[in-house]
Amino acid sequence: MANEGPLSVAVICTGDAPPRWQVEALLAMAGVPGVRLSLIVFEAVDTRPEARLIDRFRGPRWRRAFVDNWAFRGQRFPAVMPTPLPEELRNVPTLPSTGDDGLETAGTLTDAQVEALKRAAPDVLIHLGRSLLADLTPAHGIWSVEPSPAADPAGLDELLTGRDQALLTFKRNGIDVLAELCTRVTPHGIEVQADRMLAHLATWPAQGLADLLNGRLVPVSAAKEVEVTEHRAPGNAAFLSFLMARLLPGTVQPARLNKDREWNIGILHQPISSLLNAGGSLNVRWLPAPPEGCHRMEAFGYIDGEQRLNAVYLKVDERTGQRSISRLRPKGDNVLKRSRHLLELADGEGYPFILTAGSDVLMVLGSTSRGRTELYRLNGESTGFDLHAELLDEVLLSPTLFEHEGRWWLMGTTEALPDEALRVFHGPSLTGPFLPHANDPVKMDLRSARPAGTPFVWEGQLWRPALDGSDPVRPRVVLNHVDRLSPAEFRETSARHMPYFLGTTHAHGVRTVCAMGEVTLVDGLRISQTTAPRSKRSQKKGRSSRSGRS
Repeated sequence: MANEGPLSVAVICTGDAPPRWQVEALLAMAGVPGVRLSLIVFEAVDTRPEARLIDRFRGPRWRRAFVDNWAFRGQRFPAVMPTPLPEELRNVPTLPSTGDDGLETAGTLTDAQVEALKRAAPDVLIHLGRSLLADLTPAHGIWSVEPSPAADPAGLDELLTGRDQALLTFKRNGIDVLAELCTRVTPHGIEVQADRMLAHLATWPAQGLADLLNGRLVPVSAAKEVEVTEHRAPGNAAFLSFLMARLLPGTVQPARLNKDREWNIGILHQPISSLLNAGGSLNVRWLPAPPEGCHRMEAFGYIDGEQRLNAVYLKVDERTGQRSISRLRPKGDNVLKRSRHLLELADGEGYPFILTAGSDVLMVLGSTSRGRTELYRLNGESTGFDLHAELLDEVLLSPTLFEHEGRWWLMGTTEALPDEALRVFHGPSLTGPFLPHANDPVKMDLRSARPAGTPFVWEGQLWRPALDGSDPVRPRVVLNHVDRLSPAEFRETSARHMPYFLGTTHAHGVRTVCAMGEVTLVDGLRISQTTAPRSKRSQKKGRSSRSGRS
């Protein structure tokens, strides 16, 4: 962006003491070189006396009073607690929520505030509140969060309307999506989930302004006409139902492994880059089915000294509860010898990410039992993995380690948000030391955050497979184009969802793809309730093929 002076930015906040997440957003924006906060306008909040109990039953204020008491007075949500402006922002001109005429209505601006915004003529207006604006046309638009989290904690509205996923977007002029997050919400964890969402959301305005100054502000999705619909706030009954749900044990969880679900490994005889093509072949060759009650999944591979393909994978035996890293050598005739056990795992561990360094075969593993992320090396006899180095003193799930443009990158998610929050670390060498990314976590998106295979370069561009966990029963893989990757920047675009392997035995889910030159290792899910009955011949063949294998 060609700009002769600082970028003038006005900000609308909620209340004279804004929520903490909005103050954090203000501080981040003030720290962007080339940005000048020209005006902070405080939107009015509801300060009217509470209605009588009988009146609350007659309208939405009953539910509103309950939300305020539960969410704010109980201090369950630190991110939304009123926070005075810190000293660093005291020199920025401000307009309080009470105008000359004394009008104070929740979620609105006074006429005097609107006129002040027009006089300020900012280059960008960052709208963190919920008031409707008209006749304001900053040169670079009005940027706002939709739906606005200014009224209720993020994710609460979704729960009250029977949804288990929250989607927040950061839009320019209500059309172009500049950033977005998608996360699963549950009645029992809404406090922590909302705080994490708002903490991540607070970084969006500063990142967008920095991109604008550098000439790299590109919408996540193209501008398009959107249908405006009236939002109806959930009523009293919805909030009571939500409170009752919090009293009951248990929450909705992703489908667990069981006898009706079977994961297996397959080989796609084409390079991983072919998955970028909509018309590419998906003629995968699955390995013979594992024994009943067992699963093969999350496969990675390497080529040994005899040029044989070795598949290293997570083996789960539901009969014994055992989890381990095992190895198979697929053959052309689809005949398998018994798998070799390489490493015992604790509950919740898996995803044996394989890479090679010279003649060494290395594996990255997040150790939940030891609370760290570790690097292992295959021993000389190829009979097991030995601990080689500690990469991080915290656990990364689905840890992914690769070199790109002279730096080593370590990516993964955490136990708290296993499918949603992408964390990125970088270091000078394969073993680090690794430092967190400046915007860690760089992404919160249930649909495309968690690593799901080996990153690869195609036609000079970096691609990253990720897990789309929006459907907990039938996961799938999305291929993300990494637009920018540096210690201070991260941006990627979801370019293509891998289709399921329809017409095959394991056509109901996929969670890992591994590049192995001219072939690609994949895993697939079979759900027996939805598969068509097999013929007696295929059933007999299936039973005989299961005996003596693992």
